[in-house]
This record gives sequence, C-alpha cells and structure tokens, in this order.
Amino acid sequence: MRRRPTPACDHGGEGERGASVVEFVIVLPFFFVMIFFVAEMSGALKTWLVLENASREGARLAVIYPRPTVDAVRQRVVNTAVNSGLSPSQVTVTYADPARSTGSDVQVSVSHRYTFRTPLARLVSAVTGGAIPTSMPMTAQTHMRLE
Repeated sequence: MRRRPTPACDHGGEGERGASVVEFVIVLPFFFVMIFFVAEMSGALKTWLVLENASREGARLAVIYPRPTVDAVRQRVVNTAVNSGLSPSQVTVTYADPARSTGSDVQVSVSHRYTFRTPLARLVSAVTGGAIPTSMPMTAQTHMRLE
C-alpha cells in the first residue's frame, strides 16, 4: 500500500498556531515607539533648523543694512519663523544694538519652546509623573561681524 506524500513545507502542529500572534503583540509596541520617536525627532530637527535660519536672517539684516532698528531685526526674525510654520507668539528674539563700528560683533538669538506632537511623549510623562517633560526649549544664535 502506498503512503500519501507529505507536503514539502510543514507549518507546525497545534502548539504553534498562535505563535505568530504572540510575536506580533510583542514586537508591535517597540515598532510604534520607534515610529513615534523618528517622527518626533524629525519635527524637532525641522523646528531647530527654522530657528537657525530665522536667527541668520536677522543677523544678515543687522550686518548688511546701514542702521536697522531693533524692531526691524526682530520683525525679520519673526517673519522668517512664521513663514516656516511657527506662530509669532512662540518666538522670542534677543538682539542688542551694537556700537555699529567696523569689526564689531552682531548677535541675534531666537528662542522657542518645542512641544512634542506624538502621544508617546505625553504617555511617558504621565507614566513617570511628569519627570519627563512634554516640551523642550530650543535656542539658536547667530554671530556676524560688521564690515
């Protein structure tokens, strides 16, 4: 009597039926944490680059134009930040009008409090009792020399 041929790929017995579901449940939280972390850090990097660009634009205005007012420099910084997606109320600009002599240094600082956007930060903050904040301060500074 001939035996029936067995399939080339045996998927296991009854004991391994739910193994893939268990593996999926174990891996899924780590996958979501990784996705949220990448999304959060890319948003923070974009915000920091916006602040750097805004401070650079303010310093360029202060160096290139003959006698820009402090308000003109601040307005340039805020406009650059707003055009890149930040709200004007979230941007703090520090600029002191220097002596305006050749070789003097111009410094423009821009500050912003970055609030995390994904639920991961709020969840971690709630679990730790607020030990890990849901926002972080960001500052960008640009120094340029008057010529």
